Amino acid sequence: AVNWEVEDRVKQQAIAHCRHHVESVLPCLPLQEGLVASTLNSPDPIYVNHFVTILEKGTDADQLKSAIQKTVYANGILGTCFFTAEDSIVQVVLAPECESFQWRTVDVEGHGVSAIHSDMPTIERDVVTNISQLPPVRFTLYRDLSGSRYLCWTLHHAVYDGECHPTSHATFLTWL
Repeated sequence: AVNWEVEDRVKQQAIAHCRHHVESVLPCLPLQEGLVASTLNSPDPIYVNHFVTILEKGTDADQLKSAIQKTVYANGILGTCFFTAEDSIVQVVLAPECESFQWRTVDVEGHGVSAIHSDMPTIERDVVTNISQLPPVRFTLYRDLSGSRYLCWTLHHAVYDGECHPTSHATFLTWL
């Protein structure tokens, strides 16, 4: 069982460091701590993964964005940053109202898949550089000239192999 307590001085350091309203400061699961430490100690952005979905014609992008945003706000792990304390890494769960949701819409010339692949290294660097201030979760809607649309979800591995609180569960289906 995970002890869901963090020392008060570590909590205060994490809250003082963060520029957003903090909901809670929690310990990392051992796997999360290892993944984040490895990422921060690597010269290249590692453990940042992209999942690309081809959207069907007629998909309402605003409704999709709204559903994803509600899902992020309902699941603390999707709104969690990682702060390096003196001898550990802790999860800093941001309050939903702090507007940390990262969504971009990108219009591209040519084929969308090429643009997505070209954009991935920039997104990965952004995720790693800002992991202590913004959740390592990004959503990008790519639209190409042919009318095709792609949703790229970018997440640090510590997000989908982690948990910020044992009772946080919701799905996209709730809001679609």
